[in-house]
Amino acid sequence: MSRRRPSLASAAALAVLLLLPFAGGCIRKMVYRDGARTVVKYELVNPFEPRGPRDYFLRLEGQREGGSTINILPFFVYPGPFFVEGIGGISDLDLVDESTDSVACFELFEDGFFGDLAHTVDLCGRYTAGGYQAFNSENADQQFYPGTYLLQFRVEYDGTKLSYSTRPVGAPTYDLVTSFDYSWDTRLLPSLGAIGFHKKGVYDLLALDWTTTMPADTTGETGVGWHLQEAYRLDHQTLSLLEGATPDFPGAATDLGLARQELSAALALAPLIMDVKVGKQVVRYVTRADQKLERAEREVADQDANGAIGQVLKSARDQGTAFQTLFGLDFRKQF
Repeated sequence: MSRRRPSLASAAALAVLLLLPFAGGCIRKMVYRDGARTVVKYELVNPFEPRGPRDYFLRLEGQREGGSTINILPFFVYPGPFFVEGIGGISDLDLVDESTDSVACFELFEDGFFGDLAHTVDLCGRYTAGGYQAFNSENADQQFYPGTYLLQFRVEYDGTKLSYSTRPVGAPTYDLVTSFDYSWDTRLLPSLGAIGFHKKGVYDLLALDWTTTMPADTTGETGVGWHLQEAYRLDHQTLSLLEGATPDFPGAATDLGLARQELSAALALAPLIMDVKVGKQVVRYVTRADQKLERAEREVADQDANGAIGQVLKSARDQGTAFQTLFGLDFRKQF
């Protein structure tokens, strides 16, 4: 478990983010929304080529004043070193005013303690006062970048300390925002959340990558889950290779092949799932996911980047559902 004691300021901030469902929002398994939504968006590389290359990203978007959303990511962080990297902020400068002062956070909470402030870490950012601020919700640690709308962020654990670093996109080095001693006894489940949206305000996640430590036991449910989350990680790598003006089709083909190997490994272990009904459901979702990756491989062979991306996104949804089903990650019962 976490060895830190949250401050009162942290408790207030996290209470807003994690406990708002009591105020009347809706939660659908691993996505909570209250006046906000999460959608996959794209921008054309060349606006005059509507069928041309695209850059895809995830948008958290306010639908009314005070909107909020929490998106649980379908992978565990097991004890041991890990890092998570991403790019987030405001990509559409026409929406800066609407997006000012809303707070987006990368969160880590211990499995089984969703909403428990003593078992949660929030590392946050917001556009405010003409620049982007990255901060630790539990203390005064921060970095501020005037005239900046997007930040690259990195969350890293070296076995002793958890650190959060940021930089403007393209800057040569990261700046340390905060670092502290940290340890936990169970699995961590990451999420991306945002609060305080204005109507039409946005937080855009343009990229996300991660590397985690393999669990000590890779048999049974844990083994199935590990292979599922590795396939999901490879999906994200594939998407990054396929988007933009110059898709890397050979690299995408390699990652798709590796992702399908992970799904095959998950299916091979599925008979070891103790709950037979759950095992059948997982097999069904994983089989569907693999079929969609097979279609994506054909699209890659035809060098149709947009077609391949569509199939990978569909497969990733099935993989996420399989992961949720396997571990019973349905947070509706907690509200």
